[in-house]
Amino acid sequence: MGNWHTKKNKKMCWWITEKCNEGCIYCFRSLDSINKFNEDEHMLILKRIIGYGTEQITWSGGEALLVPHVTKLMKYAKEQGVYNKLTTNGKLLTPDKIKEIKKYVDLVALSIDSFNDDTNQSLGRGKEQREIVIDRIKHLIDNNILVDINTVVVKQNINDLIDMAEFLKENPINGKWKLMTFFPIRENALKNKGKLEIMDDDFLKIVKKLKEDYPSINIVHMMNDQIQQQYPGVRANGDL
Repeated sequence: MGNWHTKKNKKMCWWITEKCNEGCIYCFRSLDSINKFNEDEHMLILKRIIGYGTEQITWSGGEALLVPHVTKLMKYAKEQGVYNKLTTNGKLLTPDKIKEIKKYVDLVALSIDSFNDDTNQSLGRGKEQREIVIDRIKHLIDNNILVDINTVVVKQNINDLIDMAEFLKENPINGKWKLMTFFPIRENALKNKGKLEIMDDDFLKIVKKLKEDYPSINIVHMMNDQIQQQYPGVRANGDL
């Protein structure tokens, strides 16, 4: 649990586990470092994060909901005044799980890259991803939880973004639609860079079109350098 620098940051992303129930071909999680910390060990890391002056934690992975005690950790963070943001693919976010976490989570960011089932299958999310996310959006909004949508833009889904925008126009969420560039730093992401990566100009062109054509949708975008600089992350082994 070393490698912590001294600069205090208000926001922190905690990749609490490298385990995942999906196999996205653009993912950069470390596939060879599946850490299995128990609840007490995770609590020590959490207290260190909060003691660092952190006011917002993004709970991510892998898939954070695969950690059986993650709700207890989020509850503790909430009691310390932390803003909790959960990033999830939604597969484990059942209606019962939403009721369990609703008091402790301020925002849920659902990951989906297309409303085309074949595209989702080719990217490693599975054909059922669209139906799952649509269902989860409804249950989250019904429980007064803010909902963001996270989309990684690659060659395979860039032409599907208009259909996603049409859906979000007719079925508005109460948060943001975040479009992010592909981030090829290691593992699957680096291995598949050639068949996934698009030019920055192409990314910015489609973002501009979406923002102009769908002003009712709160669309934000992030480039690679912004993703790296926005806030630091704590890896599953406790390193920052």
